[in-house]
Amino acid sequence: MPGNDKQGVSCDEVDKPVLKMVCGMPTGSETTCKSFSVGRDGLCRLHKRSRSPIVIETSDEMCDSMSDSMSDDNIVDSDDQHKDFVSMTDEYIRLHQQQYIPSDDGSALVLDQAFRKTLEADIEVLKMDIKTAFEVGTYNFEKPRFYEKLVWFVDMLCSCEEVTIVLQIPRIEVSILPVKRVLIHDPAAFNTKVRSMIVNERTGLWRSGPKNPTWPIYEFFRTMGMKPRFRGGEYSDPGKADMLYYKMWTFTNDVSFVPIVNR
Repeated sequence: MPGNDKQGVSCDEVDKPVLKMVCGMPTGSETTCKSFSVGRDGLCRLHKRSRSPIVIETSDEMCDSMSDSMSDDNIVDSDDQHKDFVSMTDEYIRLHQQQYIPSDDGSALVLDQAFRKTLEADIEVLKMDIKTAFEVGTYNFEKPRFYEKLVWFVDMLCSCEEVTIVLQIPRIEVSILPVKRVLIHDPAAFNTKVRSMIVNERTGLWRSGPKNPTWPIYEFFRTMGMKPRFRGGEYSDPGKADMLYYKMWTFTNDVSFVPIVNR
């Protein structure tokens, strides 16, 4: 066509569709992210900020909307908008924590350090749940010092850098704690820290023998309805008798768990 020849473009080139680059990262719907808001690296802002290649359970529309909200132009110094941005970031971190599952053979991707810390908001929910249950007398018929053990146990988990506490959403009513999973990113370091904390506990709260000092904490995990999954690596295994060497503890409401109301 004459018009096209003047511009130096062939008919074939004119008929080609305009191709837009899409993100292409996986989403929870077993599809890929179709966001067109991508940078030079070919990723949308949502997936670019995720330094872990974990699959994100979200929709393509959510990727677009969150990418827009994460735009540098939208991050301002206003106190109110800053609070909204922080809240959104908490949800983003919580999303990764909820979706992450380790593996027995080490084939699972490691949860990025940026998503490991238990959120302060979740710690507050956990401690408020314990406080409320104590005030209404939920623990009155438990064994002596149960409440002390529960507080010590939760404080220990919240203070460990190797631990991520994942809350139940929604809450399972029969559970003692509103905890869905406890992720242990370094089983050996966690085991060593618990041993040290038990040795330094001077009130006799935990009765343990020298051969298996972590056994009382394992038993308390089980009392909470938490079952271990995925034992840590063989190179640092403290021995098969030590049951506090797992990558994850999961609340399991089966016949082995006895809710407080039934005790």
